[in-house]
Amino acid sequence: MKFPRFVSKAALPQLELEQPSIDLRTFFTRVLRDACTVDVASVSLIHMNNLINRARTIQGGKIFVLDADDWGEYPPAYYAWHQGEFELILRRLTTVEFVEFVAELIEQRYLKRGFVNRHFEEDNLAVRIDSLPEGKVSVEVLPLAELKQVASDTEQPRWHDNIRLLMGRMEEAQKNGDHAELLHAGASIFETLAKQVIGIESVQDKTLGSIFERYRKDSNLPAPILDHIKALYDRRNSTPLAGHGSLSEPPKLSEQEAVTLIETTKAFVRIEYRLRLESENIKAPSASARETHTPKTESPSPLLPGTRPVSLPKTGDRSGDGGRNQNGNL
Repeated sequence: MKFPRFVSKAALPQLELEQPSIDLRTFFTRVLRDACTVDVASVSLIHMNNLINRARTIQGGKIFVLDADDWGEYPPAYYAWHQGEFELILRRLTTVEFVEFVAELIEQRYLKRGFVNRHFEEDNLAVRIDSLPEGKVSVEVLPLAELKQVASDTEQPRWHDNIRLLMGRMEEAQKNGDHAELLHAGASIFETLAKQVIGIESVQDKTLGSIFERYRKDSNLPAPILDHIKALYDRRNSTPLAGHGSLSEPPKLSEQEAVTLIETTKAFVRIEYRLRLESENIKAPSASARETHTPKTESPSPLLPGTRPVSLPKTGDRSGDGGRNQNGNL
């Protein structure tokens, strides 16, 4: 995102290494769904349309303009499309887009700031929403120094699972010439990434070696990258002081090897996150199928005014508690 509204440009690179879990995305989606549900079906549709269009604006996607018939009613296909598309609005967003959208939802009073911040913390997401005058908000990406302080407090969530914190340890180890720690942090990053991708509680206390075949199955990364990750993990386990205590000489990496290891680790994490988002997109039906199931109407198209028949946009197209109920939305 070139021009974020809430996130400072300086914080953008840091956010690339943060990742809201699918659990958090789906929970917020359910909260928002409740916020949009009212007694009048057409009003619920308008609320859904508003949030879908706000998310698509952040993505740079196409906008769906609702267009009622002469009786003020909407075709059944409008309801079906919105109900399906709504379930994906948070799952498709990159981390920066997600944070920008959530901040906008707070300003629009769909969510409350305290509610969001508590769930960000529970999800190990190092982002906080701060309040500004006149109901406006800003976004703070917690600096590494603060993450380190929080990680030392056992009362806090498992901040050691934060990939950005582990990446900071890799870079610090390189500066200090501590190549054993560099290998250890790199392997820990991929272990954390694998647990995020698998996403089930039973693997959270397992080692990467014991869950790697499951990770290989669930990951979207190509086989050569997965082989590289497994090789790094095996190297960590066999390297003195990296995976276990030893009286042997600590490992020595050239500057070129250290930089390459750090940058490829960052790249593989970003690729996994990006492919994971892409995999959330549901394939749209073929053009002929859409024409078959799209109602014929004299109303203009929601995308291209003045055309017939109505053509729904393709799925996935990209160009404090409180709220309205006890779940946290207004």
